Amino acid sequence: MQLWLQAWAYGVAALLYPVFFQVSTVLLKYLGSNAQAGHYGVALAVMMAIYLFPSTVYQKFLLSRLHRWAVHDRPRFWRVHRLGNLAMLAAGIAVGAALALMSPWLVPFAFGPAYEDVADVLAVLSICVPLRFLSTSVGSALLTENHMRYRVVAMLAATLVAVALNAWAIPRFGIMGAAWSTVVAEATLQFAMWLGLRKLVAGEDAR
Repeated sequence: MQLWLQAWAYGVAALLYPVFFQVSTVLLKYLGSNAQAGHYGVALAVMMAIYLFPSTVYQKFLLSRLHRWAVHDRPRFWRVHRLGNLAMLAAGIAVGAALALMSPWLVPFAFGPAYEDVADVLAVLSICVPLRFLSTSVGSALLTENHMRYRVVAMLAATLVAVALNAWAIPRFGIMGAAWSTVVAEATLQFAMWLGLRKLVAGEDAR
């Protein structure tokens, strides 16, 4: 029971992530068309490849170290966290700008002229890149101790926003409605992570 109480939040977060990330494609299939869902799936595949960078840095390289520093070396934990935020924001802006500028050329080259409209989708989704990079780094402070429950609530809220916005926007704006809904959902997740970080910092200041 003790193990379950400590581990359930990590499992729920792992289940919510694919729902949050793939809900636009699923709703496009049922509220739009199979063609729109297929083209949006291509755009998501590109975004998934980009998102591997921050997830690899924080999940594979820094996660165990952050857990250790959070308990045994708090000053170092916060130094790495601040540096990570700056680095992820700068990298996200650079990668997002490169994606927006290069997608009109790369998409037809990689997938063929039938997928030229994917470039417009990626131009919108490029806004998500700095948001996701920064939410990954900001949220890394909430992976430690008892803060995973807040992460689950934040991700659930962002997922509900994504579902509601897609359900409203797809029938009206099609594939571009799904893209902008994804941007708003990513911004919601980033804002929720920032609020959680503020609460954590305020608690440490109080102690």
